[in-house]
Order: sequence, then structure tokens, then C-alpha cells
Amino acid sequence: MQGWRIWPALLLVSLLLLSGCNGALFRPGSEWPQVGEDFVKRLRWQDLSGAAAHFAEEQRGAFLERTSELAELQMVDGQLETFILTDNDRRAESVAVLQYYRFPSASVRRWVLRQQWEYRGAGDLTPGEWRIVSPLPPLGE
Repeated sequence: MQGWRIWPALLLVSLLLLSGCNGALFRPGSEWPQVGEDFVKRLRWQDLSGAAAHFAEEQRGAFLERTSELAELQMVDGQLETFILTDNDRRAESVAVLQYYRFPSASVRRWVLRQQWEYRGAGDLTPGEWRIVSPLPPLGE
């Protein structure tokens, strides 16, 4: 008879543990800094196809149209400066600074890149992905 009394307690503990794990695994804001840094790194190393993968479908085409312009640049450095998570950690605003020059000039210029990100495609038991939802701004400060 005592076995029947312990089952409800074990079930409750199991449910609590599972719900705690679920929240830790699929918290969108916890993975955002790495995603933002990866995008800046791909621009810095001129991996434009890898950078394109970070854009939402509706912005990806516009980014790909500008790849020839971006390929002409010689990137010197790139840093994710700041980011703010909003809307329950499902939206992010980021500021990155890229330094570049374009031949024949050797003058290093700065490109302040302000972007809007959105966490998309998450289901009840599946994680989503961070995507850039704003168009790529023009070169310059």
C-alpha cells in the first residue's frame, strides 16, 4: 500500500524537473549573444554566405544583392558593441562596429551596424532561431 502513496510525489517531482529543464533549454535570450557575435565574425571574415544565413527570409535577398559591394571591402575588425533584449527575450536590438577599407584607399573607415533581430520558429518542444529582420544599412557611420 505504501507504494501507491509515493507515486504522486514522484510524478510531481518529475514534472517539476522536466518543466525546469524545458525553460533552461529553450530560453531564446540565453543564446543570442553567441548568434550576434557569429554574424559579426562572418562579416569580418567576409563569409557572406554564412552571414546571409542569419537574415530572415524577407531580408536575405536584399542582403545577397549587396554581396558584391561587401566583397570589395577589406575588413579590418568587427565587434558586437551592445545589444538589448526585449519582448520577453524574443527580440533584440544590436549595435556592431566594423572597420574596413576599400582599395585603392588605405584609410580605415567605420561602419556602425544597427540591427533588429527576432526569435522565430519556436514550437512547444522545439527551439527557434534568431534572424535579422531589418535591412542591412548603408555603409558609413
